[in-house]
Amino acid sequence: MAKEKNKVEIIESCMVVPDKETPKHRLWLSNLDLYNHSDHAPIFYLYKPHGNSNDFFSVDTLKKAMGKALVTFYPLAGRLVFDEKGRPEVDCNAEGALFSVTRAHCTVEGFGGFHPSAAVRQLLVPSVTEPERSSILMLFQVTSLHASVLALKCCLYNLMLDPLRCIL
Repeated sequence: MAKEKNKVEIIESCMVVPDKETPKHRLWLSNLDLYNHSDHAPIFYLYKPHGNSNDFFSVDTLKKAMGKALVTFYPLAGRLVFDEKGRPEVDCNAEGALFSVTRAHCTVEGFGGFHPSAAVRQLLVPSVTEPERSSILMLFQVTSLHASVLALKCCLYNLMLDPLRCIL
């Protein structure tokens, strides 16, 4: 990919909160949870339209669905905090998951097989390097590529996997 094509234009960025009241409390993380990697695990999916590409995807529908899902999976709308001894906990405070809509000026073919690289990560994975984002537990990004292809990316804090199983 050419250097000038490695740019992502941010169209919208907001917090999606649970669409109903959720419990407010802190979740204690077990020693096993703390042994896990303490960073965000990225995953992404690519979608191509079939037929009419004008109504193939709705950002508003995805945001509404996330708001509903965050009622059940309410810890994901919380923040990573530290207790008085410096131990990480999940503050279930319903502050929300970050949701960004972006546009990348490239094609799917330009990635050459999606091998892990800094360029792919920059374009397709929501950034968690800013200090104000590091405590957010779930980040979503929808990126429009050329030819109506959409990339849906999610970064989920690794520490959240076992606490979510306990709630469900």
